[in-house]
Amino acid sequence: MDLGDKMDEHYDMGTAFKDDLVPLALEYFLGVIEEEGPEDDDEDDSDEDGPKKGGKKLTKAQAA
Repeated sequence: MDLGDKMDEHYDMGTAFKDDLVPLALEYFLGVIEEEGPEDDDEDDSDEDGPKKGGKKLTKAQAA
């Protein structure tokens, strides 16, 4: 096995590791995928006339 083959093998292993560790990292960075917040079941069942919780969901790029 020559040096070029070893480099290709190591690159493939690193790419697979990166994809498993942080899938869709670019899409999260660009804001294509929105970050999910904790589910709040109390919002739908509320009978109060006060202000409602909610608003826009922040992407990871906006939250940082």
